[in-house]
Amino acid sequence: MELKGELLAIRDAAGWEQGKELAQGFIARYRDLYPLLVKCLEDDLEATLAHLRVPFRHRRHVRTTKLVERTSRRWKKVSFSAVEIARLDALRRELGIEEPRTETEAIQEVC
Repeated sequence: MELKGELLAIRDAAGWEQGKELAQGFIARYRDLYPLLVKCLEDDLEATLAHLRVPFRHRRHVRTTKLVERTSRRWKKVSFSAVEIARLDALRRELGIEEPRTETEAIQEVC
């Protein structure tokens, strides 16, 4: 929980400067323990902190309307019936795109 709390503190910082300071401290503490997490944070730090540059009352809206988050929510709502999956596989075979997948593989790919 400590890790999540620190990440939330960065996200919810009072301003951009404070967010950057918190992020730099997080990076220094966890660089050796979680190198991939730290690399992702470093690579996307400007985008991660961008919402802290807007007035406080607008931050939640700006922070939660990112394209990736909206896309992720949309994909969670997408589902295919067995008939639709069979039709897609038949179309793939007809076009020579790839071997048909099992229903489980198709569903896992979408989810």
